[in-house]
Amino acid sequence: MLKRFDAGLGVGVAFEFGRIIAGLDGQFGLVDVQKHGNPKNINFSIVVGYKF
Repeated sequence: MLKRFDAGLGVGVAFEFGRIIAGLDGQFGLVDVQKHGNPKNINFSIVVGYKF
């Protein structure tokens, strides 16, 4: 059975090159969401953008 509550820590970095934005983000769960093993939520994302 999965737990309904989770807490985590987010870390990210972004760079601006003129009007272009590039970055990396990571989110790491601190709570075991299941009793068996060591399952934690982990998320990574890549950010690419353009400022108008």
